[in-house]
Amino acid sequence: MAEIIPIANTASAFLVDVPDKPTNAAVIFLPGISGGAFSERFQPIVDACLQAGLAIARVSAWENAEDVERKNLSDIYRDLGTVTTYLHQQGYTQLFGIGKSFGGAIMLTFPSVY
Repeated sequence: MAEIIPIANTASAFLVDVPDKPTNAAVIFLPGISGGAFSERFQPIVDACLQAGLAIARVSAWENAEDVERKNLSDIYRDLGTVTTYLHQQGYTQLFGIGKSFGGAIMLTFPSVY
């Protein structure tokens, strides 16, 4: 079973699910403000990625709207950068971003440097 990985100096964390066959491609998934990145709610996207032969990193960057209000874009981008760096260190060379609702807006504006 995949292990939740905390992001240093934040309340954020991520979880990486990997397909049965090795791959160099991974998806970074960021849910909406209602969060729940690790809940069963998003299992269909996890299953679809795994069936397509992609690893998927689910990012929990906030708990609720109040938590989002305490952050700024730089905080969230830093969390996503940490996940991106981790995936690169694990050998993933192709990374894709998917977001739901507010998470989708964040993923669309995530700096191209990553």
